[in-house]
Amino acid sequence: MFTWKRHKEIFKGEGIYHLTFVIHDREPIFGELQMTNGEARMIHNALGKAISEDLNALTNRRPYCRLLAKQLMPDHIHVLIWITEDCGIPVKEIARGMRQGWKQMAAAKATVGIELNKAVDINRQMPSAEIYRQPLLNNFKQPLFSAPFIRTLSRKGQLDAMIAYIHDNPRRAMLRRLNPDLFRLGRELQVEGLTFTALGNLFLLDYPQRQAIECSRSASEEWIATLQASAMQAAEEGAVSYSGAISEGEKQIVRAVRGS
Repeated sequence: MFTWKRHKEIFKGEGIYHLTFVIHDREPIFGELQMTNGEARMIHNALGKAISEDLNALTNRRPYCRLLAKQLMPDHIHVLIWITEDCGIPVKEIARGMRQGWKQMAAAKATVGIELNKAVDINRQMPSAEIYRQPLLNNFKQPLFSAPFIRTLSRKGQLDAMIAYIHDNPRRAMLRRLNPDLFRLGRELQVEGLTFTALGNLFLLDYPQRQAIECSRSASEEWIATLQASAMQAAEEGAVSYSGAISEGEKQIVRAVRGS
């Protein structure tokens, strides 16, 4: 029977894990976002298609892994997996195997220039003649991906929200491209009847795992320490943190979370 993981168990045994793999230097090597009939869609090139098919076959290679959701973006990949039993292999090791396999695919595709360029030509904003000549893909002494970011789903209600979040990536990315002002300083933003000034990626406020860091100016050191420990645990489990960082307690907790 499935049991939700808690803080000290987050990378062990059975569980549902959200893995994010990011290409070094954010090179868009998997394809491009395009608008089709008013809908944002990822158009995969040959490498993107190969990795998508590889993920579909995940259970064939690892029977204890079930793919729940995936989304390839131009420069990163979201994968949601359910490890259905304690297989004795840490999720970090499973993620490392994925990265190594995809790096080998990239190396193989980079040697098939004609076929690959035809696949990339559909991406109008990508230089099809240059993309696989980047030092990133020719110098395979360095990793293709940065270390993956791993989040563990730890309570009911997160699964459906996380699947929706992953599948919504193309729409949000297209919104960022078409509306760059959304990610600059925003004034007089209305949220639940209140007015705020905000800076940064406001879509994070819709992330399924999130926490508000609030602390009274009169809070004792002991209470601040308790709140900080709770905030750090939530952050380590993948929660997005937001705060006005007004009181000294809030500032202390925010600094601790940012430094973790």
